[in-house]
Amino acid sequence: MELINKITGVFPDRPLKVNKLKNEATSRLRLIGIFFFLLLGIYLAVDNYPDLIDDYKISRNPIVVDHEISGECRVRRMITHCSVKINKVGGGIIKKDFSFLGNSKRYQVQVIASADNPSLMTLDLAIKTMFNRFLIVTALILVILWAIWLMVDLLCRARNSAKIIDEINGHKLKPVSVPVKLKFLQAITIAIYKGKDTQGKNNKYSATFNSKTDGGPIVLKQHSKKKYDVLGVISDNNPTPIILDENFSRCDFTDEEVRRISEILQKG
Repeated sequence: MELINKITGVFPDRPLKVNKLKNEATSRLRLIGIFFFLLLGIYLAVDNYPDLIDDYKISRNPIVVDHEISGECRVRRMITHCSVKINKVGGGIIKKDFSFLGNSKRYQVQVIASADNPSLMTLDLAIKTMFNRFLIVTALILVILWAIWLMVDLLCRARNSAKIIDEINGHKLKPVSVPVKLKFLQAITIAIYKGKDTQGKNNKYSATFNSKTDGGPIVLKQHSKKKYDVLGVISDNNPTPIILDENFSRCDFTDEEVRRISEILQKG
């Protein structure tokens, strides 16, 4: 509080223009990311679950059939990927592509068909690794869904912050200490925090900083590896804070104003 009081003493007492940072100016990349991961999840599901369902049906009443097999299984680290063709005696080819955790050398490969529906064919290796494959595909899809949820959450937070910026732009501002969680992604730092809007409703907000252009948030105090107090500003017409950046490009500060605030921050 003492540091904030010192900053308040040198903070400009005039209306300030509030800018969106470079990474906040557009949500296009986040939307592209959400769309990409959504397509990837759909592709994994469509490419794997129908085969798994067929293999499960075959496993309920399997019989060994005599068909020629061509193809190979390759092991990369702990993952085995098999690309195999079953050449049917009467003509026709069935392609099987699947991956699983483990080494295929443990298994003898045979063609297995369903006694209830002989047109359904697979390899005994595919049946033996069926649960393994189901877990891998499901785990990957869950990770993708988690990534989509994170991006949607950040997009909603960023839009909430953009509304606040529009509301306080051109008003007199005062400095405040804002408790945030910081996420560091190489050159990108994301500050996540909560605040009350003008109706007293709790909302989620975020600020995205690029170390090359914004320098990151201004840290006042570190509580843990992820929890920090950073410097923000609020206006009289809105109690929700907006986070300032180290380069002071968030507001239209003059060089003299930046110098005075920086001196207080350096002295602590």
